[in-house]
Amino acid sequence: GRSRRRRAIFTPLLHEDSRRIQRGLEEKTFFRGNLHVNRFRREEAYVTVEGFEEDVLVIGRDRNRCLHGDDVVIQLYPPDKWRKRAAVKEEEEEEEEEEELEEEEEEMDDTVARRNDGTAGVPSASDGGLSDMLDKQLVLDDKSGATGSEREEEGARDATGTAESGSLRVGKTGRSSRRADKAESDAILDDPLVITSASHRRTGFVVALCLSSRGPRKVVGYLRGNRRGDPVKSSDRYANLVPLNDRLPLMIIQLPATPPPIERLPGDDRFGVKAEEAAGSPGDGPLDWNDLLLEAQVSHWHDHCVMPHADILRTLGKWADDDGIRMAIYSEFDVEDFVEPQPESLDAASRILEQYGAKNEDIPVLDITLEPGELEHRRDLRSDLIFTIDPPTAKDLDDALSCRPVEGGFQIGVHIADPTFYIPKDSALDQDAKNRATTIYFTDGNIPMLPRILSENLCSLFPGVARRAFSVSFKLNHKGVLVGKPQFFRSVIQSASKLAYSDAQAVIEGGHIPDTVEMCCGHSRASVEEAVMNLYHLSAHIRKRRFEEGGSLALDNMKVYFTLDPTTGKPTDILPSIQREANHMIEEFMLLANQYVAQVTSELFPSNALLRRHEVPNKRKLKEFKDWCALYDVEVDTRTAATLNTSLRKMDDDPIVQSCMKIKVTKPMNLAKYVTADAKEKPRYYLHFGLNFMLYTHFTSPIRRYADFAVHRILLAAISKHGPVYTSSALDTIAENCNARKWNADKAQEGSDVLFVCKYIAELEGGRLPAQKAIVTDVQKSGVDVFVPSVALEGKLDLANLPYADLFAPKKKYKVKGLRVVFGKAERVAAEEAALDAALADLAGSPDGEQQTSSGREGKDDDGHKEKKNQGKSQGKNVASRKGGDRGRRNRRGKQEEEEVSEDILNCEDYVKIRVFDVLDIDIGVHRTPKGVSPTFHVQEEYLRALADFDRSPEARRARGRALFEAVLSKKPVADDAVSERDPQLRM
Repeated sequence: GRSRRRRAIFTPLLHEDSRRIQRGLEEKTFFRGNLHVNRFRREEAYVTVEGFEEDVLVIGRDRNRCLHGDDVVIQLYPPDKWRKRAAVKEEEEEEEEEEELEEEEEEMDDTVARRNDGTAGVPSASDGGLSDMLDKQLVLDDKSGATGSEREEEGARDATGTAESGSLRVGKTGRSSRRADKAESDAILDDPLVITSASHRRTGFVVALCLSSRGPRKVVGYLRGNRRGDPVKSSDRYANLVPLNDRLPLMIIQLPATPPPIERLPGDDRFGVKAEEAAGSPGDGPLDWNDLLLEAQVSHWHDHCVMPHADILRTLGKWADDDGIRMAIYSEFDVEDFVEPQPESLDAASRILEQYGAKNEDIPVLDITLEPGELEHRRDLRSDLIFTIDPPTAKDLDDALSCRPVEGGFQIGVHIADPTFYIPKDSALDQDAKNRATTIYFTDGNIPMLPRILSENLCSLFPGVARRAFSVSFKLNHKGVLVGKPQFFRSVIQSASKLAYSDAQAVIEGGHIPDTVEMCCGHSRASVEEAVMNLYHLSAHIRKRRFEEGGSLALDNMKVYFTLDPTTGKPTDILPSIQREANHMIEEFMLLANQYVAQVTSELFPSNALLRRHEVPNKRKLKEFKDWCALYDVEVDTRTAATLNTSLRKMDDDPIVQSCMKIKVTKPMNLAKYVTADAKEKPRYYLHFGLNFMLYTHFTSPIRRYADFAVHRILLAAISKHGPVYTSSALDTIAENCNARKWNADKAQEGSDVLFVCKYIAELEGGRLPAQKAIVTDVQKSGVDVFVPSVALEGKLDLANLPYADLFAPKKKYKVKGLRVVFGKAERVAAEEAALDAALADLAGSPDGEQQTSSGREGKDDDGHKEKKNQGKSQGKNVASRKGGDRGRRNRRGKQEEEEVSEDILNCEDYVKIRVFDVLDIDIGVHRTPKGVSPTFHVQEEYLRALADFDRSPEARRARGRALFEAVLSKKPVADDAVSERDPQLRM
């Protein structure tokens, strides 16, 4: 008979070009935006809509088969179907618990005091019993480690960077304000662009998927059986693909007879990948589905299926091998296709080589020959004293400086490589560079945006050879203040020397440029040193004024470099990345040039310029940061970038507190993005929050960033009095691609760093990096967050390896300052585990037990006498993740679960407290799963016991912090040439 069609669980998606969609977008009943999924709660997603003050929440099947990162068209639900904010729910509970939580520490100390005076054995009327202790165990099981507001806010990225910019009220929610919420919700206007409820969040549902902007969806993951946790068997026809990206759903895979062979890594040893090291050699034997990392592509998602279907494209490698992880990084962040230039680009580069009589890239540094008449529109600066300052291993030298004394100050030149001369707009080379958008830096090399013959030879500003450049020249007085207007022109230069940052730093500190540094073009070492000192003094004035008067924000969190074995490419050491005066000097002059170029291009092309915008922080997350600071008695002013930076600078003498603040304050920050200028926008729309510049762009790195490449063309058109070189829509496309590629490149770089950290640790004795100093940055119910300065790693401390420890953790984030670790006896564990299981079963089936806890903190009976609940049964372990939680029972016991601690914990003196700003010794290991490889943090009991005599006074903390960071920064690279290459430019 005819088969019945399965009942649809999703509504049909409309075509993005349909008349209904177009009419809805015009009438503002439909809205287009980008969908991003909450990684903590995959059933929740958020759509960023241009012009909305806040992202729109899309729940469950309202996502209608769309995936994280898709461009979608949505329709809003009416206000009565909007969701109540998690923060409002939490505040309602917190208001009732606030007083009890403040008394918690005092109560614990009072109980210990009773034990000391001999009264601890007598049960107190306020002592809780086993049922209450069991409830506390239920509360502590939150495997995600994230609060409700964290989960909601993690997925929500507001369109303007402000979570409450459209709110009707601001401030703490109390009973009176909650009563006002009802009146407020009744007063919500129909226009969704204007008003957003402070108590409810807009919700909507997807009506169309914009396939034109999607393209094929590649997914990287591993397989598991159709039953949760089961391995894949050779006889299975279907399996589930588990994506490495937590924001993507499980997918159904139809298995071929055998796994595809592992593809070899590209044999390009210029970024650290050697063909002979590739995985999947013929001698590896048959492959097991359960060992592999796979690349797949979403094929379809039927309206009656809860999961999409995908097809296997290839095998990337084994998840237990570093090469498999590397290939997964390349594939997941879409960088592998850019390892080698496109054939058309290679042909174009070959033709450029032929002009200089060269046949391949393996040639010495080429000198250029100017074309006839070129000096008519290019200034000849080859006789000027110009030099570069870069990392010692850098080959793509795209910026140089000059500093000439003139009457009343100095004439400064910022000279930037001019690759646009070699690459015509819309040529094959230009299209390839546009697609790549950025050079991708790995720990052991890079994938260049331009062919290496350009990026590392013809365009790179090497000393002693002529190079085409684009120059910004301006006069500064002796205090670094601009005199007159900057000048912009194409030039030809000849660098006198290639200095490393360490060479310039030696001069700044009163030394000299090493004799090993070559001087060219007849310039003396002394003249270069004089220019360096003049630039340094000017930059010091500029930098001081930028922060103190200009209101820039400095979030220079610590980073690390790796030293690599030149033969094997394996890491041999991890070194701190030290930003010194020489780095700051270059940074200041690059910022000035970028700022000046932004001003002139946006003035001449108000709707056809490319700018760099950094949105203001998320207000709700910024408030969480402020609350965190208040809890630990740290003064902070978050009104502007200037006030925030002042608050951070006040902690210069307390590096432990300052490092914790910098880590916390990065959470509310939005990513800086490229945007197209629009004459209709208000000037403040283009504010760069971090720098506090009204206008800013990227001009100084055209070898490695296509945005700079495009800005060079725009600037040339501006100074040549020509019309716009790009349309607004073309610039929108460039900006969108540059933003996406930059994000992917950063994530690939982070993955490479983590891989090399783990490779380094795995080679150590025992596979661990022992006794590293870790700063406690936060204490939550799920554990302890730490930062390890020596390796610049953040993570959660693994307390599960302490079999004799009881954990008493707070329920609420930012409400309790510490975590108590109580040491017990190993013999208790097995017996108490069984007793707890039995008691839990009894409690779950006892209505009286639940009613018993509803009478409040004191637990009084009808006669007004305090109950003695389950006396003598409270000898149990309150371990954080031993039992699953009953959320309903947990909420009903919310008043008492924080302070009713088992007698065993209260009566035991063998404990330590972990508090924020403490410094622990920890061991760092390596954890490898199909999801990837990552460092793990472990603390031994002996390390914890050292906290018993820990001096937490501010004076001791400051001294401890200074000693800690001085010890970290005292590590010097063994050999500069061994330090892995990095992008030295400011990432703003």
